[in-house]
Amino acid sequence: MGIKGFCILKSTQTVRGYAGDIAELLNTPLVIFDVAVNGDGFLILNKSMTAMADVRMPDVDRYFLCEIVCGVVIPPDLPLEQKMAEVAKRQLRVGGYNNIIKNMVIAGSLAKGKFDDRFLFE
Repeated sequence: MGIKGFCILKSTQTVRGYAGDIAELLNTPLVIFDVAVNGDGFLILNKSMTAMADVRMPDVDRYFLCEIVCGVVIPPDLPLEQKMAEVAKRQLRVGGYNNIIKNMVIAGSLAKGKFDDRFLFE
């Protein structure tokens, strides 16, 4: 298992099982650790990645699915060979790939509601 994507919550009405202050889940990118089989919710991690919670889709403002391999955000559900090619493509680009770039990809993808890092290659 690994990171499946990121989301931002608009409310906490359906959040269950969270041990911390539930208000800290609002208005911040959260890690999607797993997706419900029927797609109606996520298992999420808080920003500090110290606690999990279950959330249903009515509370989700926006999200996108992805994978993180070797610290690089890539599209989801790729075969292993393609994952390695996508990681290399991003790491070897002019300007490289670092945490600032990673956070830009996450923020831009959340804004669009889908994985999008085309700006890296323009």
